[in-house]
Formats: sequence, structure tokens, C-alpha cells
Amino acid sequence: MSAFKEWWSGNGNPNGLGLLGAAFVLIANVVITYLMVSRSEEHAEELLKQQFSQTREMAQKAEVSARSKEIRDAASDFSTFAAAYVTAVLDAPSEVPLAKRRLTDNVLKQLSTVTMSGGVFPNDIQDAAKSYKLALYDFSDALSDADTVLKMRPFWERASDVLVAREELLSLVDTAS
Repeated sequence: MSAFKEWWSGNGNPNGLGLLGAAFVLIANVVITYLMVSRSEEHAEELLKQQFSQTREMAQKAEVSARSKEIRDAASDFSTFAAAYVTAVLDAPSEVPLAKRRLTDNVLKQLSTVTMSGGVFPNDIQDAAKSYKLALYDFSDALSDADTVLKMRPFWERASDVLVAREELLSLVDTAS
């Protein structure tokens, strides 16, 4: 034991204090490293969450933009097919069935596009999409009865409703994208 005491206190050079100092530095290094690693892991998780959130938002915006384009493309031909149908009713009664079928196909395309886009949009846009779909259904009903000039009034009223509902939907979609 006396050899240990002598080594501990040393002859002018205390070995024990050096050993305690080295142990303290080693323990402090381990503690600081642990704290820094845990903070960096928390920071990395936070950055990962932010990147995931940003990526999700970008994907949602891209999806909204793509659906907006699909709706716009389907709706753009509506006026053309409606004008062709009216021209057939006024000038060429033999072409009415073909023009009606093309217009009906366009209405169905718009309905399917809006229906397929439903889950992509926020609630306010979904409400406008429902209004647009109802206007398209009403228009389809009016179209089935409008084979002569005298029966065109409901056709025009429902076509107007479709255009108003479409404009409301597209303005909301443009705002969201």
C-alpha cells in the first residue's frame, strides 16, 4: 500500500492527479460527444421531416396542377361541341344524333375527369367540383330533350350553368396550384 501512496503522490510529480485529470477529460469527452450526437440526430430528424413535408407539398401541388390541366382540357372542347350541336339542330337535323353523341361524350369525359380528381383537391375545391358535376348532370338531362329549336331553352340555361360552375371551379383550382 505504501508503494501505491508513493506512486499516487509522487516525488514532485503527483501521478494520481494526472490520472484523475485524464479520467475526467475522457468522461467529459464521452458526455460531450453523446450530447452532440443526440442533438445532431434530433436535428437530422427535424430536417428529414421538413424535407418530407416540402416534398409532399410539392407533389400535391404538382398533382393539383396536373388535375387542373386535365379538367381544363376536358372543358375546353365543351363550347366547340355545344356549338356544333346547336348548328346541327338549326341547319342539319340529320346530323343531330352525331353531334349529340359527341357533346354527350365530352360531358361524360368532364364528369369522369372531375370525379377522378376529387381526392386531390381541398374541400372548397371539392365543393365547387360537386357543383360543376351537378351542372353537367343537369345539362345532360336538358340535352336529351333538346332536339328541335323550340326545345332549346333548357339547353341554353343548363349550358350557362355549366359555364358558370366551370369558371368557379377553374378559378379555385388556379388559386390552389
